[in-house]
Amino acid sequence: MRAWAPRRLGTGSYATRFADGTRDYYTEQPGEVLLEGSAEYRFPVYSFIKGALFTDFGNVWTLQPDAARPGAEFLVNRFYKQFAVGSGFGIRMDFTFLILRFDIATKVYDPTEQGQPWRLGNALRHTDNQTVVNVGLGYPF
Repeated sequence: MRAWAPRRLGTGSYATRFADGTRDYYTEQPGEVLLEGSAEYRFPVYSFIKGALFTDFGNVWTLQPDAARPGAEFLVNRFYKQFAVGSGFGIRMDFTFLILRFDIATKVYDPTEQGQPWRLGNALRHTDNQTVVNVGLGYPF
């Protein structure tokens, strides 16, 4: 999930919050179940440089109920409603022996946001924890 910092997505529809009620994107959100997927379209830009458009979806859940984290448990009748979605674009430098990736991703749907889970409209208004820059080696899958 390139639109979230590592281990900050989840759990389910639960998330830690600050005293003022805003979402805490700094605390790790541990869980035992991870479902994740990605669709990526790659296209040539110039020589060894390629572009990419992508959408990631998934979430993390716990196996056991936790009274301190309501909504974090994996339940068959609701897990699909708790998928987070992030989209973005990137550049791939394909050196045949090494692939260097630069991606920029933004949150599209965050199931932990109460009231307004659709976050894409926030991308231009609220930049705090909305967009993430990733650098990687090789393809993400």
